[in-house]
Amino acid sequence: AALGFAADDPGPTFLIPLLWNGPNNQVSAIKETLALAHLLAGGTGGGGAAFTTVLPDLLAHEFTDDGKHPNQPMVFEELFDREALRAGGVDHVLLRELRTSGGWGGNLSAVVCFRDYHWPPIRRMATLLGLTAPAEDAWLRSPASSTRGCSDAAVEQLRRLVQPFKFVGIVTFNDFTYPTSVLAGTLLLDCGGDACCQAYKEGSPSLRMSPQLLQLADGFVRAHAGGEQGRGFVASHIRPYPDLCVELWRLPKEELSYREVRRACMNDYLYEGLLPGLQALLHRFNTSSLFVMAHPAVRPRVFRMLEAANIRPVVMGMHHLEGVASPLVAASDRPNGTAERIRAVAAAPPGLLRSPASFSLLAMVEEAVAVAAAAFLGTAESSMTGAIMQERLAQGLAPASNFYFAPQSACRATPCPLPHFYEADVWRQWLTLKTKRMETRRKRDEASGKIDPRDGEGPGEAVEEAKEAGAADDAEGAEAAAEEVEVVEDAAVAAAAEEEAAAAEDMEEAEATAEEAAEAAKDTEEAEPTAEEAEGAEAAEDAAGADAAAEMAEASEEEEDAEAAEEGGAK
Repeated sequence: AALGFAADDPGPTFLIPLLWNGPNNQVSAIKETLALAHLLAGGTGGGGAAFTTVLPDLLAHEFTDDGKHPNQPMVFEELFDREALRAGGVDHVLLRELRTSGGWGGNLSAVVCFRDYHWPPIRRMATLLGLTAPAEDAWLRSPASSTRGCSDAAVEQLRRLVQPFKFVGIVTFNDFTYPTSVLAGTLLLDCGGDACCQAYKEGSPSLRMSPQLLQLADGFVRAHAGGEQGRGFVASHIRPYPDLCVELWRLPKEELSYREVRRACMNDYLYEGLLPGLQALLHRFNTSSLFVMAHPAVRPRVFRMLEAANIRPVVMGMHHLEGVASPLVAASDRPNGTAERIRAVAAAPPGLLRSPASFSLLAMVEEAVAVAAAAFLGTAESSMTGAIMQERLAQGLAPASNFYFAPQSACRATPCPLPHFYEADVWRQWLTLKTKRMETRRKRDEASGKIDPRDGEGPGEAVEEAKEAGAADDAEGAEAAAEEVEVVEDAAVAAAAEEEAAAAEDMEEAEATAEEAAEAAKDTEEAEPTAEEAEGAEAAEDAAGADAAAEMAEASEEEEDAEAAEEGGAK
């Protein structure tokens, strides 16, 4: 049926997530908007008010895909299961449907931002979806958020703020409630009286991977991970964080010093914990088959580390999308306007995905493969890891079949099981440590002139400078890039570093009780599968022959300080 809209239409308020950065950040924004609609439609004073979530196609990640196809979207219904949304009672419409059947011109009535500080690039974000941002006097701050809290009174204020408008852009990423993109989000969290936390816990699991995507993953598992033999495999997502850490890991030198890793990486413990963590899980789940997801820039180092321990990982490459996804379109033929993009989506060759082959699409298929693993080991700093774990939980897999790299002493010999993160406020300690480290890095960049202290953004120019220097082309260029990213320390930086160290010590002390460690071990053993239960298998692929495939969407996507770079200049 046609969706007609008059100026005085009393129908629903449409909530439209504005997307930024890589696919998994975009998925987080969509989940938070679904949770927002769930929250606003119910609760005290809701009065049956109707809120419909508008679901856009995902954008290829410009950073990872080199801007090759920003106007060739990944088709929403090829990635996600609309039947699961309907079964969950989610009132939704595709953005394409709203534009083609509703007669809506794409002008947003208002934008609601859940972030308390600098505005992200609203106009740019709207333009990427083929929409027009409203005047700045219709850019609104939400009274409920992860920083302001989410009481019933704040929710009622938010409801009254939104209701006068028809088409509302929603800007949120870990801002509606925290930690939505970290590991299980709020799915295993005791929300207490936080209504936004509870809404995400109840509403976000309705967004599930499509049968089409899961079928593609199943084909890969059967062909390359021993699925036909019914043997289990372990999957791991390895994400040095932030991008400066990626640049360090990509250097050709064999060993990285503790000082280098500590200065460049917020998850410095990943470098030392990678190999023992993977070895422990392969032993625990009685398999030699390991599926690895890592950005192309760090794969050589990861492979060297694994091969030194006689582990040959299974990986995906772009060639695995041949004959599955639509081919790339020449630049001169790419669709420019919204109407052209809609026609392009509808005109894909028969039998192929309408989504173009890209690193971003490959990342989504990789995630579906990881969902099929007997056990998954991820990186807490990455929204890609979060997307995988939340999908595994939504499909009914045991929480304790998921693990994460962690700095705590109790998790060094064997990775921490996911439930451990939500015990005794470990997640709050983790957030405190991450916040301290981000502030330390910010002060370092300010001191070295990498960013303007007046800007609300980062990480500055270090990564781009390293790329321009050709860091990966030869050893000499790489060493020069490494020197460039060395930062100048001053008294302010030293003070921030001391605060960071204190936060890390507090985290160790709060987490390392014998009772918590014993409980985590108990949960893990109870979830351990038998050989008959395991699915998946033998690593049949030579890692050295792997394509420059990819984690892709992740390379810069979680850097929260980079998301508002310049109006019209966001990644």
